[in-house]
Parts: sequence; C-alpha cells; structure tokens
Amino acid sequence: MPPLLTLDPTAAFAINGTNLFEKLGLPTFVNLSTNFYTRVYDDEEEWFRSIFADSKKEEAIQNQYEFFVIDEPSWPSDKTRD
Repeated sequence: MPPLLTLDPTAAFAINGTNLFEKLGLPTFVNLSTNFYTRVYDDEEEWFRSIFADSKKEEAIQNQYEFFVIDEPSWPSDKTRD
C-alpha cells in the first residue's frame, strides 16, 4: 500500500525557519488560547471541567498565550521565564 502522504523533508521542516509570531501576531495566539479554554470551560463533561476548576479561565488563557510567545524578542523582558 502506498503511503497516505508523501512530503519532501525540506518542506516538512520549513516551519523551523518561520517565525509564527511575526507572521500571525499576538492577537492570533490570544484568540487561539481564548477559543481553546472557552471550549474547555464549556465542555459538557463535568469530570473534564473539574480538572480546571481550581483555575480562572482568564488566567488559563493568559498563561497559554504567554507560553506560546514568551521567547519572542518583542515580548516584555519582565515576562521572561527564569
């Protein structure tokens, strides 16, 4: 059976040379994090929502997008992890 997808390795690793923060901008990462945690906190399964019960949705959103962009040169130095 032939492979389902064939991809040139150079194309597959092209992402390594791309700065997604510069291409997409901070609002994209904020929106991604907001959409993700909105679904998490609105999930119909109580057992799943309970995993996040000890954290505030707004803080979870901020933590995620800061994690995504923390090493960007334009990110404030006071936000850099130790």
